[in-house]
Amino acid sequence: PNLPTLPEGWCWVTLSQLAWGAAYGMSEKCRETNEGLAVLRIPNIIGGRLDLDNLKFAPPDYSERDEDLVSFGDLLVVRTNGSRNLIGRGAVVLTQQNTPLSFASYLIRLRLVQNVALLRWVSIIWGSFHVRQWIEARAATSAGQYNIRLTVLETLALPVPPTAEIESLAEDVDDQLSVIDHLECDLDLRMKNAQALRQAILQH
Repeated sequence: PNLPTLPEGWCWVTLSQLAWGAAYGMSEKCRETNEGLAVLRIPNIIGGRLDLDNLKFAPPDYSERDEDLVSFGDLLVVRTNGSRNLIGRGAVVLTQQNTPLSFASYLIRLRLVQNVALLRWVSIIWGSFHVRQWIEARAATSAGQYNIRLTVLETLALPVPPTAEIESLAEDVDDQLSVIDHLECDLDLRMKNAQALRQAILQH
């Protein structure tokens, strides 16, 4: 209800219509020692992508069925955190993982229909203002923690264009993200140079 009118050929689709399965993550206590199954946590979901640095690991005796491991087409979403800004942060798994991965209990995993164009589109728009505003407005709070329930998340409506438009828009977004990455690298280098110059001036 009350959804904006979309361009011709586009349609609104709820997350439940895009997903064929959903689950909460494992609750085993994880550790830094690499002896068990690698477990994705909130710090591993950055900028709409999986970051496999700083993984933690389940106890050596913990195991999961292969079909329950993180795989291509999964959407991992932060469901609980003390920061409202982190609630709903997510990443779509766009490649098959070489490392067996589980995921922690403060994440939700939705298994999306395995249409490559559609997966790219969900990955692109997940960090959009529309999605962020919708999730933050519906995040419940208790004892200083924000939470978004799976049953609520599944009602999120996403605007979906025709496949041909997805491919065109995805190329445009990739181009713009590439520009942003170059700007960030340049800025980081300039900040380091400025800091070095500051130290040299102070020493002088």
